[in-house]
Amino acid sequence: MPPSPSAVPTTGILNRAAHEPVVRAGGDLLASAESLSEWVKTEARFPKPGDEYLGFHIERELGRGAFGRVYLARQGDLAGRAVALKVACDVGGESQTLAQMQHTNIVPVYSFHRDGPLQAVCMPYYGRTTLADVVGSLRDRASLPSSGRELRSTIAQCGDHTVPSAGSAPSGVDPGLTPGVLPTLPERPVLSADAHDGWARLEGLSFVEAVLCLAQQLADGLAHAHNRGILHRDLKPANVLLTDEGRPMLLDFNLAEDTKARDGAERAAVGGTLPYMAPEQMRAFRDKSGALDGRCDIYALGVVLFELLTGRHPFPSRRSLGRPPISALLADREQPPPAARAFNRSISPAVDAIVRKCLAPDAVDRYQRAEHLSEDIDRHLNNRPLRFAPNPSVRERVRKWARRNPRLASSGTVGALATVLLVSLGASFAYSWDRSRDDRARAVFADHRAEFADAQLFLDDRNQSRPRLDEADTKLRAVLARYDVPDDAEAWAASDKVGRLPDADRTRLRGDVGETFYLMAQVAYLRAMGSDNPPARSENLDRAAKWNEVAARFAGDRLPHAVREQRAAITDLRGNRAEAETLRADTGTAPPDSARDLYLLGAVLTQQGRHREALPHLRKSTHLDPKNFSAWFVRGTVHLALDHDADAVACFTACLALRDDFAPAWRNRGLALARSRAFKDARDDFTRAIALDPVPAEVYVQRAVIHEVEGNLEEAEADLSRALEAGGAPVHIRLLRASVRQRRNNLPGAQTDREEGLRLTPADEASWVARGTERLAGDAKGALADAEEALKINPFSMTALQLKAHILGERLNKPDDALAVLNRAVELHPDHVPTRAGRGVELARRGKRADALKDAHEALLRDTRPANLYQVGCIYALTAKSHPEDKKEALHLLWSALKTGFGLDMVDTDADLDPLRKDPEFTKMVAAARARLAAAKHD
Repeated sequence: MPPSPSAVPTTGILNRAAHEPVVRAGGDLLASAESLSEWVKTEARFPKPGDEYLGFHIERELGRGAFGRVYLARQGDLAGRAVALKVACDVGGESQTLAQMQHTNIVPVYSFHRDGPLQAVCMPYYGRTTLADVVGSLRDRASLPSSGRELRSTIAQCGDHTVPSAGSAPSGVDPGLTPGVLPTLPERPVLSADAHDGWARLEGLSFVEAVLCLAQQLADGLAHAHNRGILHRDLKPANVLLTDEGRPMLLDFNLAEDTKARDGAERAAVGGTLPYMAPEQMRAFRDKSGALDGRCDIYALGVVLFELLTGRHPFPSRRSLGRPPISALLADREQPPPAARAFNRSISPAVDAIVRKCLAPDAVDRYQRAEHLSEDIDRHLNNRPLRFAPNPSVRERVRKWARRNPRLASSGTVGALATVLLVSLGASFAYSWDRSRDDRARAVFADHRAEFADAQLFLDDRNQSRPRLDEADTKLRAVLARYDVPDDAEAWAASDKVGRLPDADRTRLRGDVGETFYLMAQVAYLRAMGSDNPPARSENLDRAAKWNEVAARFAGDRLPHAVREQRAAITDLRGNRAEAETLRADTGTAPPDSARDLYLLGAVLTQQGRHREALPHLRKSTHLDPKNFSAWFVRGTVHLALDHDADAVACFTACLALRDDFAPAWRNRGLALARSRAFKDARDDFTRAIALDPVPAEVYVQRAVIHEVEGNLEEAEADLSRALEAGGAPVHIRLLRASVRQRRNNLPGAQTDREEGLRLTPADEASWVARGTERLAGDAKGALADAEEALKINPFSMTALQLKAHILGERLNKPDDALAVLNRAVELHPDHVPTRAGRGVELARRGKRADALKDAHEALLRDTRPANLYQVGCIYALTAKSHPEDKKEALHLLWSALKTGFGLDMVDTDADLDPLRKDPEFTKMVAAARARLAAAKHD
């Protein structure tokens, strides 16, 4: 029997013991089931511990409630990482809501899945301790804690930090297929450079101050959501996860409302948890109408803050066996709120004022924005008067002033202070002439910061073609020219423009100059890396080494690890591998602790194609400095390179939260969404990028591809025509449009585009590759020449390298040359799995089994999706010709790919599978895969 609606308990994402019902307008707790019979059918579909469900192995249930259940699960296709999987009837809106937000105090979403009437949201598993556990523990204590250390001890007693070992659940790949090749992943995501940073800060505070720190972080998370039009509407202790690091994180946005979607005629259903509802939210719930704003979430946070500070709820429970007594609850909340100080004397008048302002019955009297609440908490913690709430105690204000000014607070300095004030007043006119010069220095510095940020953003949007590198170099030299910075001296520091800056700005400027030289060194390094001309390569390496040395002198402690890694890379490219490894070993002795250093270290590794090495540094950088746009952007490009599409979407969403006028962030998020087959969202992002970019031809082409995939050929052709009108690459675009027109049966138009595309001389990398691909069937040597021209423009071009290798190996029968190109491609892009697996196939064809299996092993470490499993299966099939023991591994890998449907269209003609062609097991496997696919289509 399913529970009756009135008995269904609430749940946050992870809470185990719920005390209050979640309600929607009308009191329907089973909002997704219109009848009891429907609920019974839906109930039977929920997974159980031990089940394999949507690619996840269900370990155990963590919580359940009105709208679904939450499980601890293992994600098979990502090496069995631990995740929290929320399965419910109506969480689709929640995943869309979470996708708009990226904040250190909001639990993010990894992915979204559907299963008939059920939907699942996959989120990182950070443990299962919520503030509901903390509040419950505080209620059970004889007295409240007196310090942050004691608060942590209290939390530790109620936490559950056990996570099953990775071996308790199968991964997405049969362990018999690739024994020992899957990497061990951390059980939980790392949220900061030091897992104890949050606790270290809280332990040094009083209990009240520690609670305020938690509340401030929650206010910051709410501010992030509100600024994106998202109202939580069900904030309560059970919906605040407390990580092992002591960080509170908002979760369970199931009842959230996206105010951007309001249309005046229809409002989102009002719901929430009654004891935490603001008066206006209760009225809206009772009347089934009414628009809410962020102040209802501030009220709920005030209730949570009251409970944490006092160990009790601010209002009577008013429990009832029937419908909740809304009128009585509302009457309680329409009165002036109680004083938290009455239940905990360690609460100061200012803290009491903060809580009371959150709980004001009239929303007009509350904090109007979550940022205001955060600022008042920050001011109180830093011994400053409140800005938005009243400062009721003169004595407390004096004490705060004394803590801020310990020397001036002593009695012996009061008279001296008065004298200094009088002298200052008398001399103010004499100083006025000098202030204009100070103001000019600050104005120049402000212009510098804007120009420097522009150069950083330009380099973030990484296109390593030679024209882009030239433009980057020009921008960086302009940054130095503003302050007349010489190449190898520091005399500039004594100039008026620098010397008159405040100390903090002067320090920042010095770091900016060092970083500018660092970036110039990186541009020179990339030029050298992409050059096959020895003199030019040597000249660029000399220049890179020089700028790196100057960067080290200027940047000092700001970029020590990034500068050293860059120096190691330059040394490595010179051929001094041993010296480079020594430099890298020295770099690793002390982990980076600066967000900027971590970001630039990750960026230099990314530019070397070492994406997997770069990712941990970029993750730490974004956690230490969530407002670092550059770190989020580069981290997003790394996720794109590694095919982590959901993570890429999250990173570019964070970029847009910080700066929504940066077209490349919209474009890149669109690419990630398109690869995730979220085509409508991808189209929307491309449209935003087009509106922002003055030359949007490339994005028109990308949007056209989406239209073509969806079968909207008319719009695809229209976008390609717009791309031509916007000055896009005519060869590339005409050849694309020829293909679209061919599919639309516009044969004359297709023929005209094709002829014109082949007649014109390409001027960009994409056009040379497009023309080479078009010429491949009938003119292999001409196609090879086109690939070579593309590489002259962009020596890093993966598509050009792949095309060249294919032509040499498959069309011109030059396997040694093809292998050399693949070696170069792997050197430049070591984490690009198709290239590494492709090289493994080429090595296996030539009988180089050991090297081929090494590539197979590395490819499987990086990707266990069907396409890669098929490719690596081909490697083992080829080596099985000389080593029959490899046949078993080949069959296992091929089965893992074919059973998903991948490869069935080419398995009969793929020459790389010829060594298995007559094997009975292979024949049966292919037949079974086809039968499986046919049955799936029939169902």
